[in-house]
Amino acid sequence: MSDAAHSVLAASSAWVWVNCPGSVPLGQQYNRPASSEDAEEGTKAHAAAVAKLETGAWPDDVDEEMRDLVSVYTDYVERTAAGPRVHEAVVKVPVIHEQCFGTCDCYALDLRNRVARLYDFKYGWGIVEAFENWQLLVYANGVIPELGDDWRGWVFELAVVQPRPFHRMGPVRTWKLTAIEVAEYGRHLRTAAESAMGNHPYAQVGRHCKYCPARHACPALQAAAMDAVEQAYDAAPVDLTPAALGAEMTVLTRAAALLETRLAGLQAEAMAGVQTGRAIPGWTIQHNPGRLEWSKPVAEVMALGAVLGVDLAKKPEPITPAQAKKAGIPDDVITAYAQRKSGAAKLVPIDTTQARAAFGGLK
Repeated sequence: MSDAAHSVLAASSAWVWVNCPGSVPLGQQYNRPASSEDAEEGTKAHAAAVAKLETGAWPDDVDEEMRDLVSVYTDYVERTAAGPRVHEAVVKVPVIHEQCFGTCDCYALDLRNRVARLYDFKYGWGIVEAFENWQLLVYANGVIPELGDDWRGWVFELAVVQPRPFHRMGPVRTWKLTAIEVAEYGRHLRTAAESAMGNHPYAQVGRHCKYCPARHACPALQAAAMDAVEQAYDAAPVDLTPAALGAEMTVLTRAAALLETRLAGLQAEAMAGVQTGRAIPGWTIQHNPGRLEWSKPVAEVMALGAVLGVDLAKKPEPITPAQAKKAGIPDDVITAYAQRKSGAAKLVPIDTTQARAAFGGLK
């Protein structure tokens, strides 16, 4: 759940401010409370998860689809969380900064094996990784004081549970590291926090800009985006060596991402302006037609079909393979009757995160 409205150095936005300390003072000027169907759905899913974990029952307003998805998270927590466990815990992290805290979805302290497990439940579609997950690293540094004087002998297991988008590693991704390593990341966070709360925090552009509420007003992102526009107009040679081809694709891919982020920020600002009555020259708001739906009760629609000789009943469909698996159908049977089709092939840049995760994180 979001803690940005309550904390200046929110754990949920740590990935932004650890990379760009300047986002903190800018965000305080331009951050607007946002409400959307996706956000409301996420809040509802988190509340359902807490209810299921604490009472064993689902809230009455949660449908079957949400239960199936949220169960991926609740089942994993119940299966792995040993020792004292808390849900939706406000974790304060003064070791990073007195203004740094957030709400951790769940954490459990396995006192016998000295393993601290932290869980982050993501109901949205944007892929979130466990490795170097700065939000969980903030919480982990906040949990260290609960471990006692022998905290250096503990191990942390950080888990991201995300049931909706497809990921090659599945809906649950974990990252294990020692408490000493957690503290090392904490020092990195503290340096960024001190800069963010200081007199001259610097702004640094990157992928994190996508989640910054001040991206429409950031001078660094504006300069980078306009520089990207100039690069986009440069003529490219006809014959490129493989090295030149790869290098230019890397530059233009980064430029396109900066342009997209800058444009998204400007669009959000313009949308807010038009909705409050401010004129934005050359732009207006247009509502696309929604899906055509029946406005009459089901019984009346069915009666209409019977009068006109048309069967308006929806034909029965089988439940999804995932639902069948949860219902008890063996995996080998499902494999024989279902398949996961490959998506369209696309060229993607090589991500060094996997190598860093294999050979160590922050150095």
